[in-house]
Order: sequence, then C-alpha cells, then structure tokens
Amino acid sequence: MSDEHPDPDGGVRRDDEGAVLPDPGGEINDEGENDAVGKAGGGRGPSAPPALARPRPLLWPVVLGLLLVTGMGLGMVLGLSRSAAVTLFGNGSGEESSLNWAGYVAIDGHFTSVSATWTVPAVRAGSMPGSAASFWVGLDGRSERSLQQIGTTSASYRIGPRYGAWWEMLPGPATDVPLAIAPGDVVSASVTSDGRGAFTLSLRDRTRGESFSVRRVDRAAPLTSAEVVVEAPAAVTGQLPLAAFGAVRFTDARVNGRPLGSFAWSRVDMTVASHHQAGPSPLSDGGSAFTVTRQRH
Repeated sequence: MSDEHPDPDGGVRRDDEGAVLPDPGGEINDEGENDAVGKAGGGRGPSAPPALARPRPLLWPVVLGLLLVTGMGLGMVLGLSRSAAVTLFGNGSGEESSLNWAGYVAIDGHFTSVSATWTVPAVRAGSMPGSAASFWVGLDGRSERSLQQIGTTSASYRIGPRYGAWWEMLPGPATDVPLAIAPGDVVSASVTSDGRGAFTLSLRDRTRGESFSVRRVDRAAPLTSAEVVVEAPAAVTGQLPLAAFGAVRFTDARVNGRPLGSFAWSRVDMTVASHHQAGPSPLSDGGSAFTVTRQRH
C-alpha cells in the first residue's frame, strides 16, 4: 500500500512527512490508475515526450532542376530540327556548289514524290560543339518560296551528341518527329504530293519498327525539284558548322517512283570559304544510291 495520501485542505498531495508530491497529471479512475499514464505500454511512469517533427526536405530545388533539364532537352531537340534552305546553287548544269548542301537534286521536271533510305550516322569524337548534320529528302528545295522535307539530324553539344528526326514545310517552322532516333538506326523517309497541294511526309525507323506520318497543304508548291541531301542546318542563332559524321550512304533514292538518276540531276558539293566540306560520290545501283563524305580539315 502506498504512503501517499491526498491533502484534505487544497487537494495537494503530501507524503507522511508532509512533503508535497508531484501532480500525477490526470484523474484517478475507478481502478486506482492514473488516466495520464499510457495504457498501451502498461507502464506507470510519465508518458514519453512527443517526438520532434522531422523537417521535410525542400522539393522545389529538385522540381526546378527537373524542369531545367527537361527544357534543355527540348531545346536541344528543337535545335536539331532547324533546317533552312539557305543554299547557293550554280546554273543547274550538273555540277553545283552550295554553302550548306551536299547530295543530288533532280531537276527539269514535275516531281510529286521523293524517297530514300540511310543509316543514321554517329557524330565522331572531337566534333565541334554546336555543329550538326541533317540528312533528308524533300521537294522544291530549289524554289525560293517553298520546301517540303523530312529527315534526321546528328549534332554535337558540349554535354555530348544528340540525335533526332524532324519535318518541315517552309516557310513554316520545323517540327520534331516523336520517334527515338539513335546512331546506327536504318531509316526511310519520303515526301509525296497528290499534285493538288496536299503533301504526306513520312519517316520509318526500320531498326525499331516505328513510323511517323503527317499531312499538310501547300497549294503554291511548284513541284519543280526533288532532293536527297546532307545539310549543315541552321538554328535560331544562325548557320551551324557541319558536324563530323564521317560518311552516309543513301540507298533506294527514288523520284516519282523511279531511280533518281533516271531524271536530269545536279550533283551538289558543300563548299564554305573555298573549303570543301562534303560531297557526294557518283550515282550507283542504277542511279539510286550514293555516299556523301564529310571532308576532314
């Protein structure tokens, strides 16, 4: 039995020698237990102090970082897809020079389709950061008012190489093709017109088994040339240097369903400030294949 007893005067608890006892912090129930004592543990001692709240980690730096990385990635892809027809040609006599194109152009006819297949080249180690190379097929590249094109781009950034696909109908902006493109992928691309202003631009990644197609209208398109080209593309900052891609071989290059070489054509070399940047080989495989090689400097 406890020596504790209540003080009859003020409810203050004292022991047998008159010393004041601490307040138990709760009322005594019918069973003589203190309600303030935690029953789950079965103990009679004072309840444990509340646990300190752990500070929550700041999430906004993480979210901001993800947004920045995403934005940079999107910006890179959009940068890849810029391909402008800023090209200087000769007189169309079969040998021409361009500031940013290398390949073959079918001329002197009415062209409603163009297609080709190539393997996406890897950007070589040591490529200048900010350089790029686009590989595409298109119609009306010699026209001053329109161009319908679709292709891939291999580019070099300070953080590493980037690869993408895009389509464009000038004078409108370039648009990304929502396919994952990697070096070594075999792709086929085509541009087809119904002859009345409607165009279908298609790209198929044969390696991954994925395809993309889009339909657009350009009723002013003259349909006077067809291109299978490597280009040093332009970005919002201007003309980009041509990336070091080694070489790319175009196969099954066809215009209006026939080999490109069966039409009058012009061979285009890329030359900048008297420096030969890239050029195509002679046509082979019945006029449907050729290789564009990037020159080393």
